[in-house]
Amino acid sequence: MTAPRDLHTATLLHDGRVLATGGLTGGLTGSSETASAELYDPATGTWTATGSMATPRRFHTATLLTNGRVLATGGFNSSGVTASAELYDPATGTWTATGSMTTPRELHTATLLTDGRVLATGGLTNSSTTASAELYDPATGTWTATGSMTTPRDLHTATLLTNGRVLATGGLTQSGVTASAELYDPATATWTSTGSMTTPRRFHTATLLTNGRVLATGGLTNSSTTASAELYDPATGTWTSTGSMTTPRELHTATLLTDGRVLATGGSPGSGVTASAELYDPATATWTATGSMTAPREVHTATLLHDGRVLAAGGSPDGSGPMASAELYDPPAQGTTTVVVSSQNPSAFGQGVTFTATVNGSTGGTPAGTVTFKVDGTALASGPVTLDASGKASFTTTLAVGSHTIAADYNGDTNSAPSSATLTQQVNKAATTLKADDVISTLPNLVAHLTAGGAPLPGKTITFTTTNLLGHTFTVCQAVTNSNGTATCTNGTIALLFHLGLHYTATFTGDTHYLGSTAQGNLL
Repeated sequence: MTAPRDLHTATLLHDGRVLATGGLTGGLTGSSETASAELYDPATGTWTATGSMATPRRFHTATLLTNGRVLATGGFNSSGVTASAELYDPATGTWTATGSMTTPRELHTATLLTDGRVLATGGLTNSSTTASAELYDPATGTWTATGSMTTPRDLHTATLLTNGRVLATGGLTQSGVTASAELYDPATATWTSTGSMTTPRRFHTATLLTNGRVLATGGLTNSSTTASAELYDPATGTWTSTGSMTTPRELHTATLLTDGRVLATGGSPGSGVTASAELYDPATATWTATGSMTAPREVHTATLLHDGRVLAAGGSPDGSGPMASAELYDPPAQGTTTVVVSSQNPSAFGQGVTFTATVNGSTGGTPAGTVTFKVDGTALASGPVTLDASGKASFTTTLAVGSHTIAADYNGDTNSAPSSATLTQQVNKAATTLKADDVISTLPNLVAHLTAGGAPLPGKTITFTTTNLLGHTFTVCQAVTNSNGTATCTNGTIALLFHLGLHYTATFTGDTHYLGSTAQGNLL
């Protein structure tokens, strides 16, 4: 970065850049808060200074609004805890003041609600920890008080759930570290208690998973740094323990990856600062170590980029002062499995068959990318098919009679490894239907109509025969079906009179694609 920072914020903008704001320039216990801000561009891998905030801040928040601007709120500087707020406009690279909060806050939270408003909760005022909460309306640029939390909190978390409510967890109260949790309902503007965590936590993280549950990790209890983790289920309002991290952590980060796993980085294990990192897999409820950062970091930021990588920036390596360095984590590709199914197997010649490939990620995330379909080893001329949002790709075709191998090759992407599947498609001859008209024997035109699947079948040879009173069968004539599937025999008058038959038979013997069929017509 252009400036060393810890206790800062990092916000992913709509255009894929990352905005870093404020923080300390003199260490965890220093007093050199900065108002500076800068932008990281993943396309170039460089940081550039942008407009500074009007107010230096640490322990503040920075929230991306639906209009693309960033709202910075509260925090601490040499003048104490501030209630001020300001807006960053990426289009101009400048900050403008907006309405101040009703209460000065640091160590608070600011959560974007589904309606575009921002909920600020708790934190430390100039005198004490507060339970108050308030709402920012971007349309008016003003704050209004809303229902207070049931418990005063700072150093807590606030997570927007998929149902639109906000889950506040843990933190420091006037009586110590708490395990309590509560829910804010924007529809009623009220808080209600929900199930408490199994472990009191502050300096912890809370991450919304793709399945709608919330993963709480690490933090400082009333006595020590913990490696424990637990899951909140909004459907039941309860917490259950899940696999513990491999390393105790506080002042760390936890970032949801595009494949549904969670990356925990750095922090303090209780003494010192660690560079280690690990991955949580919701499918197995376990943590596994992954590549360590190039430098130990605590009170840093970790931001998921649009390309699936994670940007770790700033922080403190040992509590002595902030860092300007930044680094990128490239997640290992999750394993995948591909399954291909047929809409009809066996099928008949001429019948359209749809083949669908479904690609599943080993970590529960839905893979993106393309599938290359092959029929008997030859890829579709139209090229690979893009997976939809549910991880499916399909194509429809007709096949010749016989056995065919259908292959679906998932090509992988940045986050997901390739995989393949095959099936054997059996295509049988198509059934045919023949209908013979009744004719007058003295003026016969023998007529038969051949169809397959209800459609006329042209270009097929129909043989007309008759059987006399002595039981002998004679061929009267042959005719080829026209575009309407109709075959007409016009030279059988003498033969019919001679044989004195009462019926005639039309026969299609079949071919490489179609089964044979027969029909009988009456001689009147």
